[in-house]
Amino acid sequence: MITGQWQVSGPDKPVQSLLGKDTVFSCYLSPETNVETMEVRFFKDQFSAVVHLYRDGEDQKYMQEPAYRRRTVLVKDFMADGHVSLAMRNITLSDAGLYGCWFCSQSYHQVAPWELQVLGQFLAPEIS
Repeated sequence: MITGQWQVSGPDKPVQSLLGKDTVFSCYLSPETNVETMEVRFFKDQFSAVVHLYRDGEDQKYMQEPAYRRRTVLVKDFMADGHVSLAMRNITLSDAGLYGCWFCSQSYHQVAPWELQVLGQFLAPEIS
């Protein structure tokens, strides 16, 4: 790795969430690098399908795909340590699929992919 560069890591196994519940995706840089001035993009399937975008120190909500509007919150508490989390509310079946978190500084960028699996809520059969 060249000096000044970092690696992006995301969930190392598929994230499972129950239908209708909330879930959180976390991504971080190694070594720890402040991401407050970087662009941080969470996307689904393709880079242009924006789930959440943080750029110029602000959330860019107008860039989100309509299906994710008012359903995502970027947790920024540990951005100085290179760690961000995306909370997504009310998981739907259409949320299942491949995601990525992309970090971009002025001189370097990298992405980490992962998968979201949506599990149905099934009631146990009643025997009478």
